[in-house]
Amino acid sequence: ESCNVDAFMTRLQSIIASLPYPTDAKNQTVEMLEYNFQVAVYLTFTLMGQFTQCEVHSIKGRADATVETQDAVFIFEFKTNDSAENALVQIDELGYAGKYSISGKRIVKIGAEFNTQERKLVEWMKGE
Repeated sequence: ESCNVDAFMTRLQSIIASLPYPTDAKNQTVEMLEYNFQVAVYLTFTLMGQFTQCEVHSIKGRADATVETQDAVFIFEFKTNDSAENALVQIDELGYAGKYSISGKRIVKIGAEFNTQERKLVEWMKGE
């Protein structure tokens, strides 16, 4: 496997845990917290030299992030205070993988949950 998803997600979990606590945390909306997590993912992949996009449109919706490598496409959906399993369901229901089906690349779907109370990435699941 060209990318160990669990190793990456564990590293991402650590990066997010190291983010400073915002001084206006009580006033931040769930949407703003989700945006902060999305930016952390984007920057992490981009700094790793991967082609990364956020809010990637499909025919029915938008994937939170995609990462394209030479042999695979990783589709990420992040849920805030909702399950990683529901994130994977959303990837399938909204057809995020459809546009990559003829690429010949392996498609890896990753659902993840960010908990805003704990301010951390609490779970993830991988599907193919």
